[in-house]
Amino acid sequence: MKALIVEDNIEVRQMIRLFIADIFDEIKDIEKGEDAFKTYSKFQPDWVLMDFQMQELNGIEATKQIIAKYPDAKIIMVTSHNDKLLREQATKAGVKGFILKENLEVLRDIIH
Repeated sequence: MKALIVEDNIEVRQMIRLFIADIFDEIKDIEKGEDAFKTYSKFQPDWVLMDFQMQELNGIEATKQIIAKYPDAKIIMVTSHNDKLLREQATKAGVKGFILKENLEVLRDIIH
């Protein structure tokens, strides 16, 4: 399986990568939401772990771009924002799960 991590904070990208290293055969990580669609198109990951708050293009908008072309894409919103409106927007955009960065063990349950 392949995973794409879209996260602007390098320390968080590394933490997520370490947390999922035993689940995925290939992991690619990028820091900008505006690069998510292009990278998804080339890499074709099984799962995308998408941050919400990033400069220029946030995770909701990046998710919409991916889902518009790849409606079966499996995207999980990984964020530090626990907000009902954000969850609703993420679900409407097409995410398959919503987890908080401080609770990454839930990520393993969603993927399995």
